[in-house]
Amino acid sequence: MDNALNNSFAEKNAEALTQGIIDDARAEADKMIAEADSYKERVLSEAREKARAFLEQAAEDCEKNAQTLIGRGKNASELLTRKTLLAAKQQIVGKVFSDVKRRLLDMPKDEYLALISRLIDSYAEKGDKVIVSKAAPITAEDVTALSASKKLGLFAYKTGDFDGGIVLSGEKFDKDLTFSALIDAEREAFESQAAAKLFG
Repeated sequence: MDNALNNSFAEKNAEALTQGIIDDARAEADKMIAEADSYKERVLSEAREKARAFLEQAAEDCEKNAQTLIGRGKNASELLTRKTLLAAKQQIVGKVFSDVKRRLLDMPKDEYLALISRLIDSYAEKGDKVIVSKAAPITAEDVTALSASKKLGLFAYKTGDFDGGIVLSGEKFDKDLTFSALIDAEREAFESQAAAKLFG
């Protein structure tokens, strides 16, 4: 009788301990994902703010120059000013987005993996193959072990010839979620808004 009681007590303790470990692991994973999201948003926000501040100053400078040239009736000079401003804007925006990409590539492993998990959660479909960058600080096994991957039965392969991020390879089409593609999409949207403000 005492033996059965001891066994029952030991089983309950083991279950409680196991559940505690699982709960702690879930809480830590949620915390890491939240920190990675916060970091990503902070980096993108800083990049946007730097680019906006530069563009506002450049727009003011360009406006002053344009008014002088318009006053003289030099349409060709006005066009040159706009081209010069556009080239300067593109150079600064390029530097800002290069910095964003560098920061993404330099993320610690846990933040990098959390970001990949969010991308999989948002864009993956059942049956996709997850192609991981050869240069990534994570392994294909790390990605395959993610709950987002397990949920859809995804397998990862570390064969990508790109800097960072992932490609979701499906039966009908691939989804390019490399850092370069994500940053290029953000940059294109930003440049369209900036051009509308400067020249619209």
